[in-house]
Amino acid sequence: MHFTRESVFVGAIRAFFACFAAIIGIFAAIFCIMLAMGAFSTSPIVPEKAEYIVGYDANGQRTLQAPNTPVILCIDIVGMVGLGDLSYEKIQASLDDTQESLHDRVKGLLLHVSTPGGLAYDAACIYDALNEYKAKMKIPVYVYVEDLCASAGVYIASAADKINTSPYTIYGNIGVRMGPMFNYVGTMDKLGVQALTLSEGKDKDALNPFRTWKPDEGDFVKPSMDAEYNRFVDTVVAARPKVTKSLLINTYGAKIFTGAEAEAAGLIDDGNSTYKKTLKELLAASGIQEGQTYQVFKVRAPHTFFGDLQANNSLLKGKVTHTLDLGPNYNPELSGKVLFLYQPETTPAP
Repeated sequence: MHFTRESVFVGAIRAFFACFAAIIGIFAAIFCIMLAMGAFSTSPIVPEKAEYIVGYDANGQRTLQAPNTPVILCIDIVGMVGLGDLSYEKIQASLDDTQESLHDRVKGLLLHVSTPGGLAYDAACIYDALNEYKAKMKIPVYVYVEDLCASAGVYIASAADKINTSPYTIYGNIGVRMGPMFNYVGTMDKLGVQALTLSEGKDKDALNPFRTWKPDEGDFVKPSMDAEYNRFVDTVVAARPKVTKSLLINTYGAKIFTGAEAEAAGLIDDGNSTYKKTLKELLAASGIQEGQTYQVFKVRAPHTFFGDLQANNSLLKGKVTHTLDLGPNYNPELSGKVLFLYQPETTPAP
């Protein structure tokens, strides 16, 4: 009898695990089918909307208020401008979504900035988008910088009505760069390797890393970089009344400043501020009275599950990428593009 009871128990356990495995298999199959449909489908889809996360108010409270409560939006400009959620397309989509879903509830916009800079194109487009949004919504835009606002970050911040930083902020580095670019001719000579590139048109083969560079190599790019730099300078000068073009070009250049130094230089308004202090100032500028109920929403750029999965999985893209780590502020996607980027040169440790 003991043997029979043990057999029934073992059989029940075996049946349970078999059933469990079957269920897991079914879900795995469904997931794979959905994954394949998301990866290979070319059918038009309705874009995802921006998400709103309840943020802290000036008193450090996070409470979801009534649907008609005035709103202060907070958008994080954190990371490399032009990549991920800081692409112009993502920021523009977020701004458009707030107009569609929140309408006239929006009373002010706070940009929380921590960036070394990034792509010149995206910085300029984000700046234009913020100015257009500010004019259309008739709201003030304030910037608060916790630690770093360099290059493209300064360009974007120029759209704000007021710029505050902490005392520990690094601010500035107004300039344009491209590169680094490498030449492998010396290495190829040592290895006995030759390369042939066929091209037609003047400078079509410019900056080819597999041949010796000419003395004027890359000169064709300089007019474009000069134009970007002049636009950068004009943008900052227009936003900061105390900063002249001559002062910015000949004295400040691409220097970096502490919060207090940036304030003294006229590049920002308050170099000894905090997030809560900046938020309170924005509330007053937005017409929200002390004691009046309001809602702070942090805006998260639109995302899709399959889009994120495909973007972060090289196998779904059908390729495997090998990269060379050149430092925390260098990304292969920046290669060959005009940058507003603070990228201190570092020497690898021996």
